[in-house]
Amino acid sequence: MSKDKDPKIELPKLLTIEQVATFIQFSTRQVRRWIQSGEIKATQFGRSWRIAENDLALFLATFKRN
Repeated sequence: MSKDKDPKIELPKLLTIEQVATFIQFSTRQVRRWIQSGEIKATQFGRSWRIAENDLALFLATFKRN
């Protein structure tokens, strides 16, 4: 790879469980349940979880209310 050109990598914005809960107006407990069940894709960094904006958008697009 040439040193002249740095590859432009676009990384997704990562959100905390608290940010997601506030945005969708659900409790953090419910967001954690969705993560545990696999309904929301999340990545664990140490003891913290992060949800990519794209994964949250996908979840919201397919969200079914019971």
